[in-house]
Amino acid sequence: MKLLQWIKEHRVFFDGGLGSLLQERGLKPGELPETWNLLHPEVLVEIHKNYLQAGANILTTNTFGLNGLKFPAGGEWDLAALVTAAVENAAKARKEYEKQSQEYQRSYYDNFYSNYSNNKNSSYAGIFSSNYTEEEKKIFKEFYRTLSKKFHPDANPDMDTSRQMKLLNRLKSDWGV
Repeated sequence: MKLLQWIKEHRVFFDGGLGSLLQERGLKPGELPETWNLLHPEVLVEIHKNYLQAGANILTTNTFGLNGLKFPAGGEWDLAALVTAAVENAAKARKEYEKQSQEYQRSYYDNFYSNYSNNKNSSYAGIFSSNYTEEEKKIFKEFYRTLSKKFHPDANPDMDTSRQMKLLNRLKSDWGV
């Protein structure tokens, strides 16, 4: 999905105040914050991850002052290396955050499953089994995504699609996807 299309369909939360956070973590007056992309990448990764955990869905990189005047060719710092490191730090933070989120979701599911699936008196007993192959589940998931986009209330502001969405969600649950 293209960024502009995504923005039309979602609320956008940026990070911000990176310079202040770097100062809080030891950036000294007169020190070039962009050099921390290479000198202290772990600090930038941590800050980016904190923003993601707080709900940001767009990260800005530590490139505010990266330009040829401040970092001339042949100078102490390579402009391209600083830009590359800034982007890599943000990408690493997103990757670590997504992995951490998946692990949390998996542990939550495993805990839920172990607490309720073996309890025959639970209303959740038996809902975790499926007679479908993984390939069939992939196909069902494609069906669900296609139809849910078609019938989602945001895509149909002038129509009541609640019946269709309830049916789709019930099918999703029945299919085990």
